[in-house]
Amino acid sequence: MPFRRHALFFKQDFIGGYRYLDRCGEFLARAEEEKAMMPGGEQTPSGGILENPEAGLKLEVNTLMLRLTHEFPEADGEAVFLEHAEYFSRLYHELFTPRAVERNGVAVQCYLPFDDVAVAERESLQGDADGLTALGRSLGMMPESRTRDYRFASGSKHLRVKSHPATFERVQGIIKNAASRTTSRQQQVIERQNSGVKRMLEQSLKHALFVDLDLTEDKPPEGGIQSLVDEVLEKQPLVLQLLYPHAK
Repeated sequence: MPFRRHALFFKQDFIGGYRYLDRCGEFLARAEEEKAMMPGGEQTPSGGILENPEAGLKLEVNTLMLRLTHEFPEADGEAVFLEHAEYFSRLYHELFTPRAVERNGVAVQCYLPFDDVAVAERESLQGDADGLTALGRSLGMMPESRTRDYRFASGSKHLRVKSHPATFERVQGIIKNAASRTTSRQQQVIERQNSGVKRMLEQSLKHALFVDLDLTEDKPPEGGIQSLVDEVLEKQPLVLQLLYPHAK
């Protein structure tokens, strides 16, 4: 059983993004008009949240950072994710002109789904587990599950690899109905929100073994988003093969 893609993440940390306080409305309006985003909560000068429920996209933005999440991407998800990451980064720079980008970060999260939590925990023990087995014997106990957390560095880049079993304890969604005298705009918002809920419920999530790769680069070069995305996606199959070679 192969690993499935759960989510892609992009985060950009800024120095001096204070003009967000003056022009946040323009950013939110442009994102809505040009990328079909919609408000995902209360919009305030301290920060805004936008989403595209049909595509599983969520954007958070404030004076310090912007963060893009793409959950359960489709077959073309990598291209969609990169397109939106670069667009929102350009828009942030255009409107808020921060002094510098302090850090770029790209993460990819994948998972093996299971119906039984015990099976997910046993799966986490696969791979090179000789040391864990020996430790269990010395303790007079059997290993039940395992979380692995590794950190690597090269120059200004840092990579964290983490694998762990997990349970989706609250997989839920509320399908909304339009009330009497609902405006056409409100009806459209409700329909889009319902699409996002249905998209999530279709995954039938119970338990899983997760593997996360989080790659960051300090003081990144201008236009370095694509190279960072490409690098973490290139490393992901290598990590999966080494940690869980039986998962094809």
